[in-house]
Amino acid sequence: MNKNNILIICCSVVLAFAGCKKDSVDYRYPKPFDGQQVTLPGVAGTELGVNAANGVFVDFSKGLVTPVTRANWDLGLYPGSDFKVILNHTMGALAVYSGQTSFANVLQADSIKVIESLQLNAAGSAALADPVTGTPTEYLSKLTTIEVGENEASSKIYIVNTGYAGLPPMTTAVPATPTTPLIPSVPLKRPWFKVKVYKGTNGYRIKFAPMSNDNPSFTEFTVNKDLSYNFNFFSFNRPSPIGEPAQSLWDIQWTWTTSNTADGKAIATHDFVLINFLGGVTSSEVMIKDQSAKEYENFDKSKLAGLTYLNTREAIGVKWRSLTPDDRPVVNRDRFYVIKDADGNFYKLRFVSSSNADGGVAGAPVIEYRLVEAAIIPGTT
Repeated sequence: MNKNNILIICCSVVLAFAGCKKDSVDYRYPKPFDGQQVTLPGVAGTELGVNAANGVFVDFSKGLVTPVTRANWDLGLYPGSDFKVILNHTMGALAVYSGQTSFANVLQADSIKVIESLQLNAAGSAALADPVTGTPTEYLSKLTTIEVGENEASSKIYIVNTGYAGLPPMTTAVPATPTTPLIPSVPLKRPWFKVKVYKGTNGYRIKFAPMSNDNPSFTEFTVNKDLSYNFNFFSFNRPSPIGEPAQSLWDIQWTWTTSNTADGKAIATHDFVLINFLGGVTSSEVMIKDQSAKEYENFDKSKLAGLTYLNTREAIGVKWRSLTPDDRPVVNRDRFYVIKDADGNFYKLRFVSSSNADGGVAGAPVIEYRLVEAAIIPGTT
């Protein structure tokens, strides 16, 4: 082989590599959503705004707003390595151990015995409802209201009050807007059930029956663990219930829920904001020192340093609002929030209005969120 042939071959190899480099594909992820001002659709029909039937989930980086009917589910089943059950805190559900392991031994008379204690605002009711507070470890450790049995025979049967859909037995009507007529107070009750939950092959086994009769028969159901959700949801009344979007599709939830008082009572709490703490979302509260300085508008990535982020479920909670004497929410304009999502994007969030007491509509709060800094976007090599 002469020198000219060798030179031609070398040039061909170099050009081949150069061509491959030129044709490489840039696999950059899409830029996260810049943000928006948006109304959260809590009211589903004619219900009062403070009893909005929907919980509303927001995904900042995708620009998604997802309303979910609070009454869709009764139990949430943890898909992680442990076995944990939650009651529907957005309905005010409570549960108490019946003292029995056989359905034939749990009778209507047993629910009558506990009817006073198995209610919101009852003394000791906080111990009969699941918490909505704490870090992931703290929260999961406190999910003991319903214990998951090792097998069917030894599993405890619980009497479950599935809640009042946000309405206590009687309510004082508050108009959603100045022009909305008063809606008469109407009791709204949901059925009680007897239920046991125990470990299955790939998840959970559930047996349940209504408390409305003494028939020893029951319905049996299997729920397999699905790690794409924080909890896998179950309903006594409907198939394939939706309790919340997949873990990767929400950052915050605005909802009606329960909370606990210092004297051990579980109480109704509206306009509560939860963060997706099991999904890796954290939040920092920023107090505004000078309203005229437009601190929210001027907040940028240079101000991210030094903030303290919480990974507690109630990191926002009800700190964003106050209540009027007639229970209408009013935005606290002395603060806003910085949210760090699971991908590492930073957003600033403020509440704009929440009822006719602050220029808005109850059950349809308005929020604004804006991208402060995007996570590092991988490129090609």
